[in-house]
Amino acid sequence: MNSANLMMQATSYQSPDQQTGELRTVWMRRLVATTLISGLAALSPWQASAEGLATNSTTNVELAQASLINLDIPAQDLDRALTSFADQAGLKLLFPSNGLSDMKVPALQGEMSVDAALTALLRGTGFTWRYTDGGTVTIEKVAANGKNVLDPVRVEANSASTDTTGPIDGYIATSSSTATKTGTSIVETPQSISVVTRDEMTDRGAATLFEATRYTAGVFGEAYGKDPRGYDSFYMRGFSNYESGEFRDGLRVSGGNQALYAAEAYGLERVDVLKGSSNILYGQANVGGIVNSTTKRPNADQKQEVRLEYGDWNHMSGAFDIGGAVVEDLSAMFRLVGLASHGNYEYDLANGDEVDKDRIYIAPSFTVQPNDDTKLTIMTDYTLDERGGNYAFVDENGNNLGFMPGEPGFEFYDNEQFTAGIEFEHRLNDTLQFRQKTRYSSIDVEAGGVFGWDRDGDSIKRYVNYTDNEVRGIVVDNQVQADFDTDIIEHTVLMGLDGEYEINEFRYGGEDYTVANLSISNPVYAGSSSFNGTYNSKYDFDQTNIEYGVYAQDQMRIADRWLVNLGGRYTTAYRKMEYNQTGVTSENTEDAFTGQAALSYEFDNGVIPYVSYAQGFNINNNVDANGDTFDPEESDQYELGVKYAPANMDALFTASLFQLTKTNVVNYDNAATAYVQTDEVRSRGMELEAKVALSDALDVTASYAFTKAEITESTNGNVGNYAPNAPKHLASIWAMYSFDGGTLDGLSVGSGARYNGGYYSDEANNYRADSYTLFDAVVNYRINPNWALGVNATNLLDDQYLTNCTQYRCYIGDGRRVIANLTYNW
Repeated sequence: MNSANLMMQATSYQSPDQQTGELRTVWMRRLVATTLISGLAALSPWQASAEGLATNSTTNVELAQASLINLDIPAQDLDRALTSFADQAGLKLLFPSNGLSDMKVPALQGEMSVDAALTALLRGTGFTWRYTDGGTVTIEKVAANGKNVLDPVRVEANSASTDTTGPIDGYIATSSSTATKTGTSIVETPQSISVVTRDEMTDRGAATLFEATRYTAGVFGEAYGKDPRGYDSFYMRGFSNYESGEFRDGLRVSGGNQALYAAEAYGLERVDVLKGSSNILYGQANVGGIVNSTTKRPNADQKQEVRLEYGDWNHMSGAFDIGGAVVEDLSAMFRLVGLASHGNYEYDLANGDEVDKDRIYIAPSFTVQPNDDTKLTIMTDYTLDERGGNYAFVDENGNNLGFMPGEPGFEFYDNEQFTAGIEFEHRLNDTLQFRQKTRYSSIDVEAGGVFGWDRDGDSIKRYVNYTDNEVRGIVVDNQVQADFDTDIIEHTVLMGLDGEYEINEFRYGGEDYTVANLSISNPVYAGSSSFNGTYNSKYDFDQTNIEYGVYAQDQMRIADRWLVNLGGRYTTAYRKMEYNQTGVTSENTEDAFTGQAALSYEFDNGVIPYVSYAQGFNINNNVDANGDTFDPEESDQYELGVKYAPANMDALFTASLFQLTKTNVVNYDNAATAYVQTDEVRSRGMELEAKVALSDALDVTASYAFTKAEITESTNGNVGNYAPNAPKHLASIWAMYSFDGGTLDGLSVGSGARYNGGYYSDEANNYRADSYTLFDAVVNYRINPNWALGVNATNLLDDQYLTNCTQYRCYIGDGRRVIANLTYNW
């Protein structure tokens, strides 16, 4: 396969610098230094302290009863008080779903035992409590005859496990809204899903969405090294999620071509990775899986934070995360998250000039909850990236020349993005609740650079490109949920109507190969590196995308053991392309009905095996050489799995086998310099994942994935070849140990290993990236309850590894990077 154009697509579009590098560097350093002051100045004296001491649940009831915990629970409704108690005590708590929200309880503060705290909270309410299996505490109503009557509808009330948007203590989430949109227990969800919590992201020093998911089963994100533009591009089950697999707060992230949303990991509360088809609830999405990140939002137990970082490649950053209740009854809360960072890339230009990488991020949010039935949350964020976007040049033989081949003064990638979203929830009665999510987003990208595409002896062949790309979009999702029983069947029925409207204005002027070659041994720059103003007619267009769909889902629990999930969706997708230079307009409308079905069984010991089937549908955004549109991509997935959350330990084990077939696959044909619809790809594999708190001090997460993604139909003679960028083997393990007491009290150490098996870079299987193993490490030290120091290292051994090779060049992964941090909490 001729891979020059493939390489260009991966490296092409980076953005402008309106100021000199020196002025921007000074400005950014001042901004980083003042971030700490900004965070402190934003605080108000009425903000409450949210200090709490959590202890893990234990099967030893006597120890649990005798344990002293430091509580800070404000006066509020009983159900919310019990939820706060469960969080602060680290207990699993079961209580009735109705009847508690109308009872007010006084504030509870100070150090006391579990027994004393529960007695105080339930005094005079008509409810009592008892320990059940695994140290779980069950709240029961006392009937007139003096016997305890347990409400038939119960919820597990450790909010760390039931709130799918709030903070989670530790690495293990027990429920998720991503797979079902209903906040279902992960073990009861008949699909492979992994959750990366805020604690895990912080421990591993994750700065991007990809870094957050590095230790997740079956997720591969370095096909072209770490993208210098900040894009989060993943491969799951052998398929790319580029432009179609990233969601935030349950809504698709708008974007297209080079104007793609770049997430700020510090602004995320958790990341849910759903493997396989999600078409029924989300419409057009990557058939291999989606990544749904959850934005930090106001919560009653807000922990305030200011954080500074310094490390390799001149990295400096300052960040703050503050918020809490505006009024005493918690009916209004706010949160403000901000970050400013400055740094450079690992590799400089050939003359030694550094290429800056700067970011400003600010995300205010506000929640109003006038009563237990109604909640409104407003979330906004603004991000400005001013950086370069070039790669270090590595020739086709894997020789790293150690510099970027760009031109001084013409190496920029500017991305300005803004989003504003509203989430509204209202419970109409004991059966019905309504939810609506809406988000507006805008992304403006301007980028330019000179890129190397081939080596010719002592010189690098280069080309110039320039991109101007603007995307505006609005997405909305309306949901009605009904919870009711029919005889021996418990139903959770979800009905929804969602839609998206997006305008993508794309101007790409590039692949101008008249720029002079760059000498490797004696680099002399061309001196003429500006864009000549001519856009490529194929990539000078306005695109309109409209999609809307109606969906329904019924989650049934039959005879308390069998779990059945049935769902269906009808989608209509419209796309219009208007080419500015040729005047050609193409438009097409596609619609389809897709369905899903799943069956699970819950054994007495908590093991839940499942089998599921799901269909997928995606409109193709590309056109062929004649400007004609393609048939939609379609997919079918079969999955067989088992999940287990032991009652006597804090752990979650998942295993799955899958077969996923995608038809009408479109690929770029370098010989024809056009897109062609040629292939069918079948992916078969296995995924294993375990997250375990082996003790109060030791957290472990481990994963393994086997994927065989094979081209099963092809007009190019590639039948039987492996699909590109699909490692057959992926494995990882991470462990974090915290010392408690003694001379090492406050010290935490962690380390991890990531293995990526080899994979092919092209459909013809001519180019292959070898396997590699990377090691990461962290050392944290909590000086006192407020101050903490930490050091994170990625690729600890500084291994050089290639992530992709083509006919002309290769791509290299990140070298060792060490970042130190100082954090102040209160």
